[in-house]
Amino acid sequence: MYHHVIWVVSGAILVQYTLRKRADVAAGQVAALVVGIGTPIVVRRLMSVGLLPLVLPLTDVAFGVFAVCLAVAVFRYRMLDLAAVGRQEFVEGMDDPLVFQNDENEIVYSNPRAREVFEVEARWRGMDENSFFAPYYDRIEAASTDEATRNTTIELDNTDRYFNIKRTTIRTPAGYNGGQAIAFRDVTELEKTNQRLDQFASMVSHDLRTPLNNAVVQTNRFARDHSDERVEALQEALDRMESMIDDMLRLARAGAEIETTEECSLGELAEEVWGTVEMSGAELDCHVEDTTIEADPVRLFQVLENLFRNALDHNDSPLTVRVGMLDERGELASADESVGFFIEDDGRGIPEDQRDVILEHGYTTNRDGSGYGLSIVRHIVDAHDWEIQVTDGTDGGTRFEISGIEAR
Repeated sequence: MYHHVIWVVSGAILVQYTLRKRADVAAGQVAALVVGIGTPIVVRRLMSVGLLPLVLPLTDVAFGVFAVCLAVAVFRYRMLDLAAVGRQEFVEGMDDPLVFQNDENEIVYSNPRAREVFEVEARWRGMDENSFFAPYYDRIEAASTDEATRNTTIELDNTDRYFNIKRTTIRTPAGYNGGQAIAFRDVTELEKTNQRLDQFASMVSHDLRTPLNNAVVQTNRFARDHSDERVEALQEALDRMESMIDDMLRLARAGAEIETTEECSLGELAEEVWGTVEMSGAELDCHVEDTTIEADPVRLFQVLENLFRNALDHNDSPLTVRVGMLDERGELASADESVGFFIEDDGRGIPEDQRDVILEHGYTTNRDGSGYGLSIVRHIVDAHDWEIQVTDGTDGGTRFEISGIEAR
């Protein structure tokens, strides 16, 4: 008699918990527990009313079914895993949306923030991805690819919201597709800050260029009648101001998010850039002719241009600037092995105690330099989610290694 009461109470507790937590529990797990708890009760009741014979094996079978169902509920749904235990506190308390879907694109889990942002109804479990993310599905699908992070704009409450979206395939221990996790990171404030910085830089550039252009015109007129060292120094100062304005604009835009990329021929781009910065007594030694990388071509051009100019401005001729590919050990490699590329020279090199600061904004050892060039390089590398390291060149000199890139 008492065991009947225990089973009924257990079942009631399970039903109550399921109803209270129906948005957070798995239907299959609940079904397994209900079948497991209910089987012994049903079998004993049928035996007590004479519909089943009073034999012990039937009871053993009922409890065997319970044991199997309990094992399925515990191990199939990983109730004992630490990750599952901590999910309530960590995942559900996240400020950013997080969604899991199975291999049939059905939503199996979403944290409260995701349900709030996308305003889904109470019965969201089992929804297809399109319905869950509507009306933002097309933009989310276009902006997120497996193991890639990109930006998209989603309008919520008549306000533009910016999200980094990362879609990651979940692999089972056997290597099969177990579904996908879609994580959103709200970068609205960061994006708005970048926009304000870009607007500020453009405004300052415009306000400076107007009086600067006037000064250049007046100086050039004066130079035609009074050409001497003082006028030449003034012209050089004005040229330097114009160059600094251009660098300031490039620096402000260098760290902006990369919106579109394409396959770029690293060898062709290096040769093109070298043609714009080449000086007497320097040569380019290029070993990346057959390599293409996924990048923003305009930003990649700026990276190569600034690194080439840095080598030419800080070394005497003759000078060789070499471009090559990296493998995982940082050694010279062929294109199909590489995870990055390097640019190095055989000049005087950079002291080790300066390598950690040369990429910082405003740092320069050249009296006529602005300190923007290598800072622009670092910002562009960061915007591509690449990494940059400064080390010794193969033949002395300086070597810049840019990694985190898959060459093709």
